[in-house]
Amino acid sequence: MECKTIESWKTEQNSLVESNRLKMLKLMKDNPDNKREGLGEWKNFPQFWIVPFLTWRCTRRCSYCYTAEQGKQSGDMSPELFSRFKDWCVEVYNEQEWKVLTVVWLGGEPLLITDKISETMKHINSHTPGVVGNLFTNADLIDSVNWDHLAEIHWINVNISDTPLEEIERRFNVMRKYGSFYNHTLVSTLDYFNLDRIENITRFFLENDLRPRIYRQLFLGNDLKYKKLLLKKLHVMCDIMESYEAKGYKMRVGFILDAVIPHWSIDNSPYLCGKSVITVHPDGKIGPCIRNMDSPFGDLYTQNPVKSLREKCSHFKWNLKRELPDKCNECESLQSCQGGCPNDKIINNTCETDPFCEVHKEIFPRLKALAGNKTAPFNVGNPNKKITGVNI
Repeated sequence: MECKTIESWKTEQNSLVESNRLKMLKLMKDNPDNKREGLGEWKNFPQFWIVPFLTWRCTRRCSYCYTAEQGKQSGDMSPELFSRFKDWCVEVYNEQEWKVLTVVWLGGEPLLITDKISETMKHINSHTPGVVGNLFTNADLIDSVNWDHLAEIHWINVNISDTPLEEIERRFNVMRKYGSFYNHTLVSTLDYFNLDRIENITRFFLENDLRPRIYRQLFLGNDLKYKKLLLKKLHVMCDIMESYEAKGYKMRVGFILDAVIPHWSIDNSPYLCGKSVITVHPDGKIGPCIRNMDSPFGDLYTQNPVKSLREKCSHFKWNLKRELPDKCNECESLQSCQGGCPNDKIINNTCETDPFCEVHKEIFPRLKALAGNKTAPFNVGNPNKKITGVNI
């Protein structure tokens, strides 16, 4: 296939973005009146997520991965369960109350099962008004992908792991050449290796107009040395972002710190943990959390899984602030962090505040300030760069 020019690709990508917007508007119009929509600028944000882990197989064994134990298993979902899973997705779509739903493919490595991804997305879209396709990958297999299998994936998220940035650049160029994703996110877990190169990572996502998603090493919530270095490096990241903002670069901070949303300013956060996320595992078990694999609340044959999710599972008490510690209720960052991740508290053996609370309180104000720049032109200062995302 002949490589597209930068300008023709930009035109095509912007066309895809507009097509997606029209699709979302059609979704809002065609869905039954009893389906709800998000608030304000989050109107078209998917308010319910199905998160399939159909395989634990992966090309890597990252020490910080929350599926590391499951990764020791080699099995994929059986054909019988997979057939049930496709119908189950349609049933969940019909049961849940939101107009916009997404299927977020995780693993394991989803590029190992692109045939199942394609089959599932086609099945759901042929039996519903349509859903958004979202995929997380380390992109190790990007050179052997069957691109037809990813035709109904709209958003791709690349976790850079310990891959050199030059190779990450090449992989994004492959996606630009063959893929039709309307947006790209650069994901980085800040283990010690990536903390050491945070300056280069920050410049990389800024100069290439990629949406950043920065994870902390969630198993080190009680490690004071790590948290001290993490805070220092996040300040460095903010320093660089502020310098680029002064040059006119667009700042993308919506989900830059994973599940916490720095610029969110109303009580009811759009984040979905524990109330509108259902994970699916290869053995057919279903759970409420992408990081907690040990607390399923049913399986693919459980009746009314959405109702069961909300009746059985502990989750963020979004509007029940009385259940949080007093210091959380009095904190000006509460609307951003929503009291912290329950699973992080379990992992780090604390029932009080989020183990990264002090880090958040210092970094949130800086990210909130950066969230104000929403009008910067496309790829400022670097018009010939090969990789780029598209504003939506």
